[in-house]
Amino acid sequence: MRLRCAFACLLACGFLLPAPVRGEPGGRGAKAPRKGSAKGDGGQDLARLVAERLRERLGVPVRIGEVAYQLFESTFVARRIALGAPGLVSLSVAEVRLRTSLLQGGGRGVERVQVRELAASLPAAQLGRGLRVAQAAKVRVEHGQVEGGTIRVVCEGGARVELAGLRATLRGLAIQVDKPGAAPRLEGQVTLTAERLTVGALRFTELSLEARFSEHELVIERLAGKGLDGAFALKGGLVWSKSAVGPLSLAGRAEVGPLGQGAPALVGQISVVAHSRRGLSVTGQLEPKGAGTLPSAGGLPGLPTVKMQLAIGKRTLRGTGTRWRLR
Repeated sequence: MRLRCAFACLLACGFLLPAPVRGEPGGRGAKAPRKGSAKGDGGQDLARLVAERLRERLGVPVRIGEVAYQLFESTFVARRIALGAPGLVSLSVAEVRLRTSLLQGGGRGVERVQVRELAASLPAAQLGRGLRVAQAAKVRVEHGQVEGGTIRVVCEGGARVELAGLRATLRGLAIQVDKPGAAPRLEGQVTLTAERLTVGALRFTELSLEARFSEHELVIERLAGKGLDGAFALKGGLVWSKSAVGPLSLAGRAEVGPLGQGAPALVGQISVVAHSRRGLSVTGQLEPKGAGTLPSAGGLPGLPTVKMQLAIGKRTLRGTGTRWRLR
């Protein structure tokens, strides 16, 4: 019974699924799976059972190399997990460790989840299709960690946005899906650091994020980093529904290095809005910092579509990231 309860927790927590019920494969009344181990057929059999249930509930291909249950630590360990398919949304994880705990009133909950070496890839157009979960679910995770990760978004035209060297901590994460096909509602705190963010030809480093989930929104209390020979500190939010992810809205102070040789640095306030269908736009008010002459035109190749309108002193920069003019 203890094994089956923890098995249900693995399904419920790791992939937003409800625990099996009587009459379902793996639920009460079904034959209990053998105790898995890091080696041997037991771990592979349990991995196949978990992968098949996830495939049925999520509707995407799922592969799991092995699943082990550490009885005395009440911990499941799943290794070599892959969801999705190339060209669509895909996710791979080297290892997930999930520790269960007793709840008041009986039953088991999820005390801690640790994810090691996560890699996710998706087309930007996929964000326009929304965020929905196939089954109703209610899950709470007291503490979660991601140790090493990369997230890639492929934009129209082949330009890429990549977040690498990712580490994240989640506390008091509550996930609820009210009915099949609904967007998940989330509560909880998240902190994140990343070594770099690459947006086409642009590169940002030393990123840090402090945020909290509130129903269908990620409230970004602080997003900071370095890039464009300067630094930024922004706040805002990301919303989602079953029909679309976004927009992402950010605003705050930014310092930008010279736009060309002999040009001054720029400092001021900017606003960034990213929409799954309308692309990315940047507006704001910047002032020259120091002496120098600003170029009348410029651009960088290989960028996603970025619309810009920035007041710089008494002039206005208009255009896109690949071709802009200052008049």
